[in-house]
Amino acid sequence: FIGAAERYVHVGRTGEPIEIELEQLLIVDSICKRYGVLPSQVYKEDASLLRIIKIATIVENKING
Repeated sequence: FIGAAERYVHVGRTGEPIEIELEQLLIVDSICKRYGVLPSQVYKEDASLLRIIKIATIVENKING
């Protein structure tokens, strides 16, 4: 499941692969918007929590289009 989510996120809206750094920035940005926090707060979180949030965001975006 996680592998499928990872493959999905590596393709941008145009179907073109996106850079890893851009992917990470987009994930942090979406977490900030979702929870109303600054990027510095996101980066302070434990990696396991960020992984859970990332997976939830990927799945939610896939469902909502």
